[in-house]
Amino acid sequence: MRCWVRDHPVSESRLQDGSAVKAILSKQPQLNASFEPHPDANPPSRAQGLLRWQMNPDRNWGPKPRAAKSGKEESVEDRRLKGAKKAEDGRVKRKADVILLK
Repeated sequence: MRCWVRDHPVSESRLQDGSAVKAILSKQPQLNASFEPHPDANPPSRAQGLLRWQMNPDRNWGPKPRAAKSGKEESVEDRRLKGAKKAEDGRVKRKADVILLK
């Protein structure tokens, strides 16, 4: 931080007396840090203009809904019949409740 402030000075109005920032910046740095970009920081692919991140293959690409339960596969007709049976059982139960209340 001291090396950065030496290269990019901070106005004295920002440094308040008794603050930790002023105490830290008042001392000279023990080592000299260089903030110049390292020559090996950029890969050769960037110099060639290659894509760094692959584009998404499709619109709305990504995680899909989780897998359904495996097991016995029912046809659409079987599911309709099962739903109809539940509805009929509910109607029978309601009729029985009405008869019991009378």
